[in-house]
Amino acid sequence: MPCEPTDGFLPHIHSLNERFSHYEALLTQLEDCIAEYEAMYKEARVNVVAPALRQVRKEAHISRQKREQNQLVVEYAKA
Repeated sequence: MPCEPTDGFLPHIHSLNERFSHYEALLTQLEDCIAEYEAMYKEARVNVVAPALRQVRKEAHISRQKREQNQLVVEYAKA
């Protein structure tokens, strides 16, 4: 006995199709948002974080050199 769609069944199919289309549209929007986020993250990493880290390393290196020089002066003064 084959099952034939009735009037009550077709609106459900139509509703599911609409919801699936909406779901696909939302996935596309999410994909666009993720791509935009990744681009912004990369830009921030390259243009903000990396230069700041380089500056901190440079300052730490200069600070270490000054400490070493001061230590040599103190040792020389003790001698």
